[in-house]
Order: sequence, then C-alpha cells, then structure tokens
Amino acid sequence: MAKQQTATQIVIEMMDESYLRDFLKVEQHLKCIGKNLGVGWRGLSLLNQIAKNDRITLDVLAKQNHITKGAISTQIKTLLQFGLIEVEVSPGDRRQHFIHLTLKGKRVIKELDVHEKKTVAAILEEMSLTEITQLSQYFEHFVAVLDQNVED
Repeated sequence: MAKQQTATQIVIEMMDESYLRDFLKVEQHLKCIGKNLGVGWRGLSLLNQIAKNDRITLDVLAKQNHITKGAISTQIKTLLQFGLIEVEVSPGDRRQHFIHLTLKGKRVIKELDVHEKKTVAAILEEMSLTEITQLSQYFEHFVAVLDQNVED
C-alpha cells in the first residue's frame, strides 16, 4: 500500500509540474501562432480541417472536434466575420451547408503551413523522428487513459 501511495504521489507531482511547465507552454505557443495569424488557435484548427475537406459540413466538424453543433456554429460565425470562410447551401438539400475557405482563409492556411514547417525543422534539429513518434504514441495512450477514467 505504501508503494502504491508513493507511486501515486510521484505521478501527481509530475503531472502538476508537467502541466505548469510543459502543457501550458504548448498552449501558449499555439495561442501565439493564432494571434500572429489573426485567428484564435481553435479557429486555425477549424480552418486547417476545412482546407483538407473543402466541402465539409457543420455536422462533420462537430463530430471531428467532439463538440456540439451549437458550439461549432459559434466558432464558424467568428470565421465568417473574419472573412476566412464561406458557407454554401446545398442545391439538393437546403438544410445542408458546405463550408469552404475564402481567398483570405487560404492565405492564412499558407502562412500557417510556413510556420509549421519552420517549427518542425526546429524540432527535428533537437529530436529524432523515433523520439517524436514515441512521444506521440505515449501522449495518445495517456489521453486514451484519461478518456476512459476521467469524467467531465
């Protein structure tokens, strides 16, 4: 029992320190990218998803992002206000709306692509592809454990 509590306490302390040091730093980095491109990080993520599927729907975006259609709709309205996307009503079904990038949205995605390539180049100078792959796998496993065991 004492060993279990010791291991538990060690993990709690590591998570506390890691969150404050590492996860918050990653979050700050992502917010900075968004700010430099004139869009929040969530908006950039949505733009990236739209760029990969130029006729994506609100339903698909909501499912991909694990949020409600109302929440995704709010984010889409912001992107519309910035002139980064357009919404097209399907001629065959007026209830279905396709979202695609405007020219301005495509420019933001190009700038994001340039930034991503610079960031990846800097990371590859410090870490091997094997290390990055392992990190990704560990993080994926960590998130899966959280999803299974932590209630909202």
